[in-house]
Formats: sequence, structure tokens, C-alpha cells
Amino acid sequence: MGRVVVIISFLALAVTAYGQAGLVKRGLKFHATGQLDKMEAIIHKSLDKDSTYPGAYHLKALLYFHPDYHLLNIDSALQYVNVAKDYFTGLDSKERDKLSKIGAGPIAMETLKLQIDSAGFARAVQENSEEAYLSFLSHFPKSRFESRAITERDLHAFEEAVRMNTYQSYLAFMKKYPKAVQYKQAKERYEKLYFDKSTADGKMVSYQKFLKQHPTTPYREEAERKIYEVMTAPNTVKGYTQFADQYPDSKKALQAKNFLFHLLKEQGKVGTYPQRFLADSLKALSDLDKPLITFLEKREYGFMDLRGLEVLTARFSQVSEDHLCGLVENDFIHAGQKVVAKDGSVIAPYAKEVTDLGYGWLKSGGNGLYHLVHKSGMKLTDRGFQDVKVLNGKFIAYHYKGAWDLMTMSGIVLTEQRFDDIFQLGEFLLFKKGKLLDVKISSEIIDAADNGALRFQMLFTDYELLEEGKLWLQSGYGEGVYDEQLNELIPYEKQEISFLPYGYLVEKKGAYQVLNDAFETIYPPGYDQVDHNTSYLAVKQDTLWTLLKAANYVEVAKALDSLVLLGHHFALGYRQDSTFLYSRNTASIVLDQQSRTAVLSSSGAAEFVQVTSERSTEVLNELGNNILSGKYDDAFAIGEYLIVSKKNKKGLYSMHGKLLSAEYDAIGSYKDSYVSLLKNKKFGLFSERDTVLVPPQYDKALEKYNVRTFVARKEGKVGLVDRKGEPLSKFIYNEVVYWNDTAALVRQNDGWDFYDLKNQVPLGQSLKSFSYTEQTDEEIIIIALGENGYGVISSQKGEVIPLSFNDVVNIGKPGLPVYFTETHIEEAEFYVVIYYDQAGKVIRKQALEAEDYDLIYCDR
Repeated sequence: MGRVVVIISFLALAVTAYGQAGLVKRGLKFHATGQLDKMEAIIHKSLDKDSTYPGAYHLKALLYFHPDYHLLNIDSALQYVNVAKDYFTGLDSKERDKLSKIGAGPIAMETLKLQIDSAGFARAVQENSEEAYLSFLSHFPKSRFESRAITERDLHAFEEAVRMNTYQSYLAFMKKYPKAVQYKQAKERYEKLYFDKSTADGKMVSYQKFLKQHPTTPYREEAERKIYEVMTAPNTVKGYTQFADQYPDSKKALQAKNFLFHLLKEQGKVGTYPQRFLADSLKALSDLDKPLITFLEKREYGFMDLRGLEVLTARFSQVSEDHLCGLVENDFIHAGQKVVAKDGSVIAPYAKEVTDLGYGWLKSGGNGLYHLVHKSGMKLTDRGFQDVKVLNGKFIAYHYKGAWDLMTMSGIVLTEQRFDDIFQLGEFLLFKKGKLLDVKISSEIIDAADNGALRFQMLFTDYELLEEGKLWLQSGYGEGVYDEQLNELIPYEKQEISFLPYGYLVEKKGAYQVLNDAFETIYPPGYDQVDHNTSYLAVKQDTLWTLLKAANYVEVAKALDSLVLLGHHFALGYRQDSTFLYSRNTASIVLDQQSRTAVLSSSGAAEFVQVTSERSTEVLNELGNNILSGKYDDAFAIGEYLIVSKKNKKGLYSMHGKLLSAEYDAIGSYKDSYVSLLKNKKFGLFSERDTVLVPPQYDKALEKYNVRTFVARKEGKVGLVDRKGEPLSKFIYNEVVYWNDTAALVRQNDGWDFYDLKNQVPLGQSLKSFSYTEQTDEEIIIIALGENGYGVISSQKGEVIPLSFNDVVNIGKPGLPVYFTETHIEEAEFYVVIYYDQAGKVIRKQALEAEDYDLIYCDR
């Protein structure tokens, strides 16, 4: 019985399987003939029999993929073919063979899947969007079109990011598709847009913040450049040091260090240069910051120091004439058409002309076109200018296409206004257009360097720099006075401002106001009239006058009916029937009503006042003291003296009283306390300060040699006398000139000699001629020609170089002479050249051919 059951079951399964395969076969025929409703019925019948039968799912995939099916769905077709493939593996081999034979096996399934795959990709291509390709990749994993779909997806996503063109759109793209081909490009655009957005205000702090948050940004160099330009815009030690310390790896760090070096050098503080910044190149330049001397060797120029040690070997075919005729004191050399540093490095490859502007800047070029080059070799801009200049030690004013503008030393253009001129006045910068001006201070200009804006109001027409750096400005409307920060000290209004010795006078609508030098109002405004001289200020209110001391505005007298200022130091006050004279010490002297007053003075002279009454004539000095009373014809001031005439004779008074009686025919020619005396056609000399009185006995006016010795002339010859007029030498000379306090240079006929003032004898030095090479209060140096040639003599050192050369030229400078000497050997047709220092020590010695000698000789 059991065997029968097994056989029946097996037969049932076989019939079922055979029936399922038959159904699929029929379904395939319906598919081929387009009978889709019958095909759909077959599918339902098959799945009702076995919901896991792969053939039914294969038919279902075909149905959903058929273009005429009303429920056409490629995604569903793909789903069903994948189900068919999965269930197919669960069949036994016989059933798999049956399905394969009727065209519903693995090959058919894979072929269908490929067709569906192609259709799915074609659909994505037709929609051609990121979403379409995303959908394809989601529904068709491991498709043969996966790579192309990914490429197209990434491309469309990137194009959308580009369309939006925000740093957020590129960031979103990179996060979604980190392996996209466009990732690098998106990252570059993201970095740029994010950098631009983060620094949109252009402020230095924004760049600093950005670098702190994004230290590896590809825009680090640009950010550091911006930070450098603003941080160092003031051209200060702090700015350069701060940048070099905060950004030591920046390309601008070296520039900051170089600029700092030259800034400190300009300030005379190069010794304070931070050792941590002192690279070998800067140390070498610092060591070479000493005067150099030009020499010639093998028809090329080199440079040596003051000890004769070669600093730059002979390598230059040309040097400027200044280098031949003087020391090279700059930290650069103008060699032909180029500028080089003292270490030989090229600063400017072409420079017909070069001017040191200070702070490390050179104006180089020629023919009206100049470039701004730093001594470190950096060119601020490639643009050429008609002119450039440094202002206030902080800014570069440049003349371009006929107009002036301003930029920082770090390269930030500050103005594009095209001014007629930009110039410095004290600590102020003045900008001129036509006849109008505006004024700025450095701090305001520097603030504008941090992406600010300079606004100009061309208002003023005149200006004057006052004491302590204050500034007076005038326009067609009014005037004002400003402090160093352009804060108003006297508010700008419709008014006229006059400058008093110790303050200011302001006239506004016919009323006067007096301010002291602290700009404090002395009296309430509203004076009707004001007058002033050096010592006094006179003010009138209503009908009465008040006299004030000009230095401190202390009241000297008040309730005066009238007031007259005399000269610089006197005032006359009137009250009812009384007259008062006020001198510099403020003491008043009561005068007769009939007294007449007159100021006795002249340009640069002391001041006296003459008071004439019916009884007498008096002369008072500036302090009000009487120095002269009685009758005289005339009086006038000269220097610190008063010359008085009586009966055509002249006498001399000082601030303290009589000095010389009225016995001279003339007194005059004042110079530094000395006056000439003339009596009976003979000349004398007088000085109260130096206690000199040479009686009139010489033919011409005497000349001062020193405070003890004077040059006098008698019978056509010249001699020396003491302060009493006693002879110190014979009157045998044609000329006497100052040498020192112990010896004079005297000429007798055509020869010069030194005259010993102490021993009153000539020293026997025979000189044919001489020329001054240095003439100061401390030392006189001459190049003299003696019997055997030229040499050098000093008033302090004596003979420095023996008088034995064919020529001597000082190629040094005041205080640091260097002597180029030459001996011509005619027989050999060459020159022996020796360089000497200021002490007469040999620096360098060499022989030169005649044609070479012409190349090194200074013929100024």
C-alpha cells in the first residue's frame, strides 16, 4: 500500500512539473504573438500552482518588459527576472533542463536581464539627470552600465554645483561623490569660494582667522600676502617683527626681515635688529655698511675699505663719477648701468640714474621713467613712474601719467584720485588738486590700508605748520587750528586767526577773542579792539583799555582811556591827564603830558625808548632803566649798542650805560658784538663782550682773527695786533688768513708761510699756493703746493702727507678725508698712485699706465 502512495505522489509531481513547463511554454507563445492578456492568465495559473516557480517569474518579467503591456515597468521586470534566477537554482536538474529547452532557462533569463538593463540605462540617458542615474544605479546594481552611470551622475551633479556656484554646493558634491573625477576641481572651487566668502570684507583679521581655521588651504600664500600688506603697512618695527614671528614659513617672512633691517638702519638702530632674524646675507650687508673706496685694476673697477682690503674685486667696467670722486657711503654701488649691493648681488639690472629715497628704497631708471626697487632686490611693482618719493617714512607717493597717488611700502594702493601733488608738512600729508587741499594724518591713511576708504574733501586754500606740530588751515569759508591728530583746537569757522607770541587772536564778526598757547580763553570774547607786540597785549572793551603781559596774560594796567604799543617791548597808557610808560619789566614810569617818545632800534638790534621833555632828553633800555640823560643830537641802535651823536661826534652806550665817549667820527659795521671805530681817518675796533679796544690808528677796518688777535693794515701792508692794538707782527704781509690759535697763514708777495703767534716769528714754511679741503671750527686741512710738489697739511696734525707729489685729490668727505696722490714717472710713462687715510697712513699703492690712470682720476 505504501509503495502505491509513493508512486502516485511521484506521478503527481511529474504531472505538475510537466504542467508548469507546459504553461510557461504556452506563455512564451502568447508573448511572441502579443496575446498579453492570455499570457497574464497563464502567469496567474502557474503561480497559483507554485508561487516559487521560476518559469512563471520569467514570464512575468517578459510581460512587464513588453512595450504594449498596460502595466509596463522596467524596474518590476528587473525585479521579476532576478526572482526567476534565484528560484531557478532551487529546481532539480530535470526541471531546469525543461525550462532551458523551452527558452526559459538561465541563458534566456540573463539575456532578458541584459535587455532590461539596457532599457533601464536608456531611460536614464533619456531623462539625463543626476536623479535618473541615481535611480538606475539603485535599481540596477552591478549593471554593466554602472561605470557610465556613475560618470554621468557625477557630471550632472557637478554641473548643478557649478550652476549654483556656492561653496556649499561644491562641499555637498564632494561629500556625496568623494570618488568623482570632478572632485579635485570641485575642491579647488570650494576652496576659492570659501576663501572669498571668509575674507569678503578684506580685513586682515578675516585672513588671520581663516588661516587659523584652515592652515592647509591652497590660498595660504594669498592670505599671508594680504596679512603682510596690512600688518606692515605702518612701516614699523612692531609690524615686521610680528609678521616674521607669526608666519615664519611664509614667503613674505624674508621680505619682512629685509624691510625691518633697512628700517632700523634708517633710524640708526641697526644694532637692535633681532638676532633670530639675522641671516648670513643680512649679516654680511651689515658688516659691509662702511665707506668704500674705488680702485682700478686691469681696466676694471673694484672697491676697498678704508684699510685697503678689497671688498669687491675689480669686475666692473664702469662706475659713476661720484664713486671716483668720493667715498661710496651708500649701501649700494652704481656700476655703469646697474645697481649692486656691496656684496656684489644685483639690485637693479638697469639704472642710468639711481637715487636713495631712504628706508631701503631706490628710485632707479632714467629718461623720465623710474622704478621703485628695494635694496633687498624686490621691485614693489613692475609699473614705471615719472617720479616717486617717500613721505613720512611710511608711504610712497608716485607720479604716473601726469598725476600723483599714494601707496604703502607693502604695496597697497591707497588713492586713485590723481592729485596734482602730494607732499609732507611736519607729520601731515597734504593732497592738492588745483588750488584746493585736504590734509590727512598717517594713522587715518594706515587704517584705510585694511580695506578701508580714504575720503577727501578738497576744501582748504592755505596752510601753515605751527609750533609743536600744530596746523593752521584756511579756506574760502573760514579758518581753524588743529593738533597732530587733526583734532580741532580752534574750531573751523568763519573767522580770522592771528598768531600772538604766546597764543592766538581770533576775530569773529568784529569781536576779538584771546587764547593762550594752551588754547584757553584768557578773557571772555567780545573785545572791540586788540593790539600786541612781543611783550604786551592791549585789549579794548567798550571804551576802556587793559594792558596784559604777553607771556602769561597777567594784567599790568586796566581802565586806561587809550593805549599805544611801542616797538617790541614798550607801551604808552593814558588815563585822564596821566601818561604811563611800560617797559619789558612791566614797571610803569609816569611821564609829563608834554613828553614825546620814540623807539630807537633797527633790524636785529636792541631796543631803546627815547623820552623828550621840555627839561631833558632821556634814553631808557628795555627794562626801563635810564642809560642816558642830557642833550645830544641823535641816537640810534646797532646790535646791543646805542650810538649817540653830539656835535658830529659819536659815542657808544650799551644796555647798562656809557661805553665810549662821543669822540669818534663814525662808529658802525656791527658784527657779533664788534663795531668799527673811525677817528681822523684811522680805524679802530671795539667789543664790550670780548673787552677789545683797538684805538683808531690803522688804515682800514680791522678783521677779527680770534678773540685775542686781529688783522690790521698800515701803509698798504698787513700785520697782526692784540686786543689793545699792540703789534704782534711786522706789517710786511700782503694777506693773513686763519689757521689756528697758535699760528696764522701769512702771504708775503707770492709765497705763503706759517706765523707763530706766541713767539711772533715766521716758521719758514715755503708754500706756493694752497686750497682748502676741509674748514671747520675744529680743524682746517689744506692741499698745499711746496717746492717739491703737493701734500696735505692739517691745523691740528701738521703735515699729513709730504709735499712731494704731482697731484693730490681728497676723495673722502668732511671729517673722513681720503687722499689720492699721484707721481708721474715721465721716463717710464706710468703713474704711481698712493691712497692715504686721514692720518697719513698708506691704504693702497699701485702703478698705472697713462691710459689706465685717466680711468681712475677724479678731475672735478
